[in-house]
Amino acid sequence: MVLIFKKHTGLQGDIANMCKMMLNVENNTNLYKLNGTKNSGKVSKEPYNYYTNQGITYDIDVSIGVVLIYVSNGNQLNIQTVKNDFKCEFAKLKIVDEKRVPICIGSSNSSTYTLLSKKPESFNVINSVDIYIRSYRKFICNDHDIDRCVAAGTKFTWLIKIVDIAYLYIPELCDSVMQHEYLSKSISTIIYDGINLLDMKHGAKQLDYPSVIQYKSFNKKKILVEPIHITHLYGLDYEIMSHYFPNITKSFVMCSSLHNNHHPIEKKNYTDFEIRRRNPMKKWYRQLSELYDYKTQEELELTSSEIGKEPYPLGVCFITGMPLYKNAYVLKVSHCDSKSGDDEKNTGITRDNSSYIMVGSFILHTYIKKNNMSCRIQHYMGLCGVKIIDCYLTNYDRCETDVIMNLPISQVKKDIMSTISINGIHNVNDHRIITCNVEKNIIYCGFKDYINDIDIIKYMGTDTVIFRYTNNRPIPGY
Repeated sequence: MVLIFKKHTGLQGDIANMCKMMLNVENNTNLYKLNGTKNSGKVSKEPYNYYTNQGITYDIDVSIGVVLIYVSNGNQLNIQTVKNDFKCEFAKLKIVDEKRVPICIGSSNSSTYTLLSKKPESFNVINSVDIYIRSYRKFICNDHDIDRCVAAGTKFTWLIKIVDIAYLYIPELCDSVMQHEYLSKSISTIIYDGINLLDMKHGAKQLDYPSVIQYKSFNKKKILVEPIHITHLYGLDYEIMSHYFPNITKSFVMCSSLHNNHHPIEKKNYTDFEIRRRNPMKKWYRQLSELYDYKTQEELELTSSEIGKEPYPLGVCFITGMPLYKNAYVLKVSHCDSKSGDDEKNTGITRDNSSYIMVGSFILHTYIKKNNMSCRIQHYMGLCGVKIIDCYLTNYDRCETDVIMNLPISQVKKDIMSTISINGIHNVNDHRIITCNVEKNIIYCGFKDYINDIDIIKYMGTDTVIFRYTNNRPIPGY
């Protein structure tokens, strides 16, 4: 259970009421109200550490709790002084109950959430801060001290953290799965929100640590949840293509660029070719296996336009359907079928089954390599009897930003991607990049792999939008 405790009189003044909530957690009873007054009768005996999941209510007895303190002057506070403040306030409560205590048998110690326990005997110290002896309650500030408390037979251990380095990781903004040891502490955590970090009410209780939508920065549109794929070599090409070709990470095997070929690629204008258009109703490789006539295509296009039907897309990659922009490539492909071979033998006339298609630069550089049948695209072409004869570089008169603004994504993500497209990025370090939108006076800060609480705090109250980026290579095909 995570309990949110909002700032009222300041940390020193709020510690008194926080200790009463901590006592509720220790005993799993509703001894005190949120305002610090005592409960009485049946209410005081009701479980405090409870949560409901799928209509079933659970309550949990714990022997370790965590207090996370978020204050604006956290780096100036002395942790020892804060721990002593908790100790003094607990001493005023003077409540000792018969809660069962973790024990050790031989070399095996009972851990945080176990049933291995016994009724408490006499304790040398009620509230301990500095001495690792048999104590009723122990306050620590380092995770590694937990084992020492358990070994000493401490009834309840409180880990007090003034958060000035990363502690909470935002699950929706992390690539890796959080460790069980980290997640288990959420069952008995109190978050003192002295900086209005979270968009949660005072006294709110939940099982898990806060999600991204519970941070104020998210509700102010200062956090983008969806990651953006960026690479130094291909820029935003992979990110853009993934919206038109979602199986890109599963369908093909990476292979070398055609630019590795010793023969330079000739540059030509795509308008010089009779370009074969993509039929979105057919698989691209099946379409290539069919005979093609440019004149028939244009007549069909004209008829489709006149009767109001959607014509074949113009200016899109033949393989992926992604709109073409900047550099693109014209490929001359040829289909060899048995009929054309028979015609050549019988009449002596060679039938030209070649046609021209246009593909995006990312597809060509990443997935197509001449005479390499290990590539999935080439594999499909081989099955259909299609091969690439020539390749020409061309320039399609469409800007990358035009394509970005038509993607089915949020406006915030469009703004970030457009800014990157226009102004590029600056690497701050291995974990962080930035780009700037001068017109809107906004800085976009990208974090690789994960975003934590300190990352969010650092940019609170500024005109900075934070997001997560990744540059992992596509996964090899099956």
